[in-house]
Amino acid sequence: MKIAIVAIFCCIAFFLIRIVIRVIDADRESGRLDRLRQRIERPVDRSDYSAEISELTIEHNQDRNGEYGMYVNSTQTWHNLKGVTCYSVLRFFDDQGNPLKGKTFRDDDGDFCVTATLVSEDKKCENDQRIFVPYSEFDIPNVGTGHFLCDIRLYIINNNDEIIELAYSKPCRFHITR
Repeated sequence: MKIAIVAIFCCIAFFLIRIVIRVIDADRESGRLDRLRQRIERPVDRSDYSAEISELTIEHNQDRNGEYGMYVNSTQTWHNLKGVTCYSVLRFFDDQGNPLKGKTFRDDDGDFCVTATLVSEDKKCENDQRIFVPYSEFDIPNVGTGHFLCDIRLYIINNNDEIIELAYSKPCRFHITR
C-alpha cells in the first residue's frame, strides 16, 4: 500500500514538474520571460540588498499522507528586494560533502536539491520555509544508518542571468536509520 502511494506521489510530482518546465519553455520561446524581467525591479548596487538565514532545523520521522520523511525548516530574511524573484535551494550531500544524486528532486546537473521561489512584497521580507523531504529520496542501506549533510543557499538572478548568491547556511548534519 505504501509503495503504491509513493509511486502515485512520484508520478504526480513528475507530471507537475513537466508541466512547469513546459510553461517556462513556452514563456521563454514567446519572449514573455524577457518582458517580465524588464518589468521586475532589479537591485543595482550589491550593498543595497542582502539576505540571511537565521535558523535551519530538521524534524525527523514525520508522516505526510502516509509517506515518511522529514521537514527541513529555515527562517530567511530578504532585504531591499521588493518585487525581485528570490530563490532558496535546499541541497543534500553525503557525509564527505559530495552532492547526492537526486531521484525526484534535482537540479540540471542531477544533484539532489529542492528549489523554492518567492517575490518580496516589501523592502524587508521574512520567510519561514518548511519543506517536506521523503526518506525515499535518500539511498539508505537496507540495514544500518546513512549519514548526510544539508544546507540552504539564497540567491537572485541579475539582468545578465547571473546567479548572485546572497546567503548560505552552515551545513546541518543528520542521519537516517532503517
